[in-house]
Amino acid sequence: EGVFKWFELCLEILGILDDVSVPSRFLITPIVGYLISKPFAKPSKIEVAEVFDVPMAFFANDRNGWLEEREFRGRTAHLWFYNYDGRTIWGATSAILRRLVSLGREKGRDNYSAGQNF
Repeated sequence: EGVFKWFELCLEILGILDDVSVPSRFLITPIVGYLISKPFAKPSKIEVAEVFDVPMAFFANDRNGWLEEREFRGRTAHLWFYNYDGRTIWGATSAILRRLVSLGREKGRDNYSAGQNF
C-alpha cells in the first residue's frame, strides 16, 4: 500500500511499457510517468547501487551509448551501455530507456526538453 500511496502523491502515470525479461529470469514491467515532486528514494541496496538524475535527451542521442555483445548462461545478448558523469548505465535500465526513446521517436518526439510530454 505504501508504494501505491507514493505513486498517488508524486507520480502522474503516463503508461506502461512492454515487459522486459532479464537474464536472471525476472520480468520487469516498466511504468512511465511524470514526477510531480521529487520523492525521497530508499532503494534496495541489493538491487540498486545508486539513484541519480539523467536528462532524457542524453539517451535520445545514440552517440552517448554503445552496443556490446555479452554471454550469460550460454546465451548471447546485445546490450546498450551509457556512461553519464562517470556512472555506467546498462542492462535492464538501458533496455527500458532505449524502448522509451524509440516510442518517443515513433510519435515524432526527438527533442526532450524539460517538461515535454511524451
